[in-house]
Amino acid sequence: MLLRALVNREDLGKMAVLDLGTGSGVLALTARLCGARKIAATDFDPDAVRTARQNEALNFSQPLIRWRQADVRKLRPTARYNLVLANLFSGILTEAAAPIAASVAPEGQLWLSGILDSQQDEVIASYRRQKMKLNRALRRGKWVMLQMTRSLGQGT
Repeated sequence: MLLRALVNREDLGKMAVLDLGTGSGVLALTARLCGARKIAATDFDPDAVRTARQNEALNFSQPLIRWRQADVRKLRPTARYNLVLANLFSGILTEAAAPIAASVAPEGQLWLSGILDSQQDEVIASYRRQKMKLNRALRRGKWVMLQMTRSLGQGT
């Protein structure tokens, strides 16, 4: 669902994108292919980061994506991004809501996936506490993708 939404986004050329839990790097690489101006990607697994970096080298002549090994639960955002993608288990999404939300720029978008339908309310509540506003929930079978925006006001 994240990949489909990403390729349908027409304004990526104006965006800085963060891919949390990058795995093979497919979302970060797609963001690059679609013209994102700045891309960072992290994964807990050093082998995943190495593979993702190799995938960029196989598909592009020059490196652009900033790859790094990081535990999203210990994330200390030093930059804010217009679009943050996180395809992680809902327990991790909930536990890391504060640092994930802190990486979203004012009026930026946060797209979350890896959420079972039965876990949706808990994930939404954890991000509302971080002043994130739910824009849309997309479903495919038992899975849910949440699209949220950083709320500038109180009481989302």
